Amino acid sequence: MVDEMWVKPCGKHPNGLKVTIAGGQLLDMDEHAGDIPFFLFGDIPIPGSVKGEAFIKDMLPIQREINIMRSMFAT
Repeated sequence: MVDEMWVKPCGKHPNGLKVTIAGGQLLDMDEHAGDIPFFLFGDIPIPGSVKGEAFIKDMLPIQREINIMRSMFAT
């Protein structure tokens, strides 16, 4: 397994930091990694969590009903 750790630019690492490790061996250490290249995506914030929910989750029950109705008409 390969583990990768990103550190945002801060006082200790003003240019950011990226460390890559596999099997306990240091593979890469980039002290000029800049900002973290990932962002969280979610339309609806979840209190107490860094994750968010997408609005599409609320549409799943409606889509299931549509699928059931279409299946009934097709048979």
